[in-house]
Amino acid sequence: MLNANGDARRAVLNPANADPSISVAMTSYNYARFIEEAIRSVWKQEYANLELVVVDDASIDGTAALVGELVRQSPIPLRFYQNEKNLGPNLAQSRAVSLARGELIAFLASDDRYAGERFRGQVDLFKRDPDLMIVYGNGWSFRGNHRVARLHGDRVKSLLARDAARVLRYLYTHASPFYLQTALVKKDFLLECGGNDEEVLADDWVLNIRFFKALTQAGHFAYLDEDIAEYRLHDANLHKNFARQLALKKQVVEKYTPSNLKRKALANIYRKQASNALAQDRLLTGLSCLLLSQAYRLFARAVFARSA
Repeated sequence: MLNANGDARRAVLNPANADPSISVAMTSYNYARFIEEAIRSVWKQEYANLELVVVDDASIDGTAALVGELVRQSPIPLRFYQNEKNLGPNLAQSRAVSLARGELIAFLASDDRYAGERFRGQVDLFKRDPDLMIVYGNGWSFRGNHRVARLHGDRVKSLLARDAARVLRYLYTHASPFYLQTALVKKDFLLECGGNDEEVLADDWVLNIRFFKALTQAGHFAYLDEDIAEYRLHDANLHKNFARQLALKKQVVEKYTPSNLKRKALANIYRKQASNALAQDRLLTGLSCLLLSQAYRLFARAVFARSA
């Protein structure tokens, strides 16, 4: 962990033979059609020292009644809270984390699900290394009954094999490729990093920037190549909204990326948006994003040349 001077201090979760407690933090907004499957995927886990905390962000689709019935059926501790008004995903997730009692925190969106034995491999890594702060895993995206692609491909796995400083620099200039559904993190470390930025909506990206910024000072991270989470593709996914997705990414760059890397970051963001748009036959959007990407890349090179 980090003390006030940025020094490492060892955080012993439990005696060596005891399994640490885990809280799954789940947030929901109008996903009644998916949330039962998500909750039952947590119930299927064989890990015993487990609780589920669900925070609903004022859904109006019957989520509260459905989850209320699941609370009565739950074979594990399941606590449900509903916000009186919609506060947004970051505040909802912050509330779920604050209510969690576990030493380790896992995340699960209410439209996704866990697969296989979600926790054992990652917990074993924590028990062997008291300086380990976060472990990432792998999984699949899926649509209906069909798998689509691995969540973390070879390029992402290669990135996670690098040191924290290299990963941080990548995160300053690229949207995060890490799926938070696959992570298991020490709660104390999560809170010391600042948790969610409640003013910036690209929550996964910001959390990963905060994690790796702290890890450049102290602590370890790890990657375990096990398929433990499944990310659902459907028409309501945020990434379908190009304008909003672009705005969220630019917001992160403005607040978190160092000034000397901002143009490079914007070039990468527009290039990725161009690729996504062209893949969906949105020709004009794709071409405009591609032109902006090239413009920012030229600006970045010109600034670098002047400073050399």
